[in-house]
Amino acid sequence: MLSCACEPGALGPAAVKKIVVVCAATMILAGCGHGGVRGNNPPPAGPDQQVHLIWKQATNEWMVKINNGPEVKPSDAHTPLPKGTGPTKVTVDIAGNTLASFKNSGGLSAWTTGSKLQPQNGINSTQILGPVVTKDGKLVFYDLNQGDAVTIYYSIHLDNSPKPDVDPIMDNGGSN
Repeated sequence: MLSCACEPGALGPAAVKKIVVVCAATMILAGCGHGGVRGNNPPPAGPDQQVHLIWKQATNEWMVKINNGPEVKPSDAHTPLPKGTGPTKVTVDIAGNTLASFKNSGGLSAWTTGSKLQPQNGINSTQILGPVVTKDGKLVFYDLNQGDAVTIYYSIHLDNSPKPDVDPIMDNGGSN
C-alpha cells in the first residue's frame, strides 16, 4: 500500500489528512513537546472521552451526554481534563438521529479566546489535533492539554441535517 502511495494522485485528500493526523498524534503521544514533560517522561495520556449527541425531537434540541454522565444542554456540557493529564482522545457520536452526520471537512471549530457567544471558524487552538470522521461516522480529535489551564469552546458542525450545530465545552487543566 505504501509503495503505491508515493505516486501522484494515489491517495485522496481525506486519506492524506488521516495520515497527517495519525502521524501528529503519534509524535505527541511519543513524548515530543514541552510544558508537560516531567523529567524525561511525558505526562500520561488522559482517558478516552466519549461525547454523545442526542437529538430530542419533542423539544427540537440537542442534549449532550459526556461519558456515562446525565444528559445536559450543550452549554452545560463540560469535559474536564485534569492538570497534568497528557493528550486525550475525544470521540463524538450521534445517538438516536440517523439523518444527521458530521461534516467530513470542517466538522469541528475550536477556540480559546473570547467566549461561547463569539464563535470562530476552524481550529483556532494549538490544543486540538484533528478532527477525523471515522468509517463508522464518529468524529475523533485529540486535546493536548498542554501549557496553562484554558477553556476551549468548540462547535460540532453537521451535514445532511437541518439540526443546529452543537457547542459543548472542554476545560483543560493544562500541564503547568
